[in-house]
Amino acid sequence: MDITAIFILVSIFTCFCIFFTQSGYRKWGANARLPPGPYRLPIIGSIFKLGNKPHHSLAALSKTYGPLMSLKLGSTTMIVVNSGEIVKEFFFKHDISFSSRSIPYATHSHDRHTNSMVWLPVGDKWRTLRKISKEQLFSVHQLDASQHLRKKKVQELLDYVQDCSENGKSINVGQTAATTTLNVLSNFIFSINLAQYDSTSTEHIKDLVWSLMEVGGAPNLADLFPFIRLLDPHRMLQRASIVTGKLFAVFEQHIRYRLEARAMQSSNAPSSTNDLTDLLLDISQNEKSSINLVDIRILIFVRYIYFSL
Repeated sequence: MDITAIFILVSIFTCFCIFFTQSGYRKWGANARLPPGPYRLPIIGSIFKLGNKPHHSLAALSKTYGPLMSLKLGSTTMIVVNSGEIVKEFFFKHDISFSSRSIPYATHSHDRHTNSMVWLPVGDKWRTLRKISKEQLFSVHQLDASQHLRKKKVQELLDYVQDCSENGKSINVGQTAATTTLNVLSNFIFSINLAQYDSTSTEHIKDLVWSLMEVGGAPNLADLFPFIRLLDPHRMLQRASIVTGKLFAVFEQHIRYRLEARAMQSSNAPSSTNDLTDLLLDISQNEKSSINLVDIRILIFVRYIYFSL
């Protein structure tokens, strides 16, 4: 190695040292206000303190550093609360300050992080979607109104089981239960069955939902080191985009069909059904409404995922 190469390597190493030293001085004041926590290594922080079972590791660390501690995971600072009293303090007195949450990079697929009530920060749009969800999607009135629908789908389940029993046919309990749940949801949202007993359609949609949950809950270096997000090292964003796109395609197909059916009716005619899709479309077509078709798709998506788990 010649003298020029050695000089370049030494210069780069010196620049890195100066950068991390200055960064440490800049952050010292902020870190001094953080709760106590384990020693932070340069760049990676306290990642290796979590181990294979993070919940066990956090419980053990809280015995050393107290019920309120801080962890540095890559470039992300995490505050860990392991006390019911402190949780009450957060949520009852400082709920607005702590209402926003860190957004997993996988949720950036199809811009869900900017349209979903789950990830939006507190603001006008978040309040609008929350109000619609509270009064329309998850209200006691809506649940009571769909009681006959649930009874009908349970009766279909009993009829299917009875038929299998009379014909000596085996039953896949998991798939049969998933089909019933899926049809209860799809009828509440679209007034149709999305699956049939003894059909692979149930497994397909169930696999999509579980795949999305796995991607959203899996560890991702892009969440700890935002500067490598463009590389998508674990391909989490790519996988989430594929799965989300397939689910959105199912929902959009039925939304478009409903819009076409409504366009053929008189503008003053009542909704053709009383399901969730018509309810949301009625709200969106109000002159003072602040939601659009993208919001409707996300609301249906959230409702479907929430009740599928």
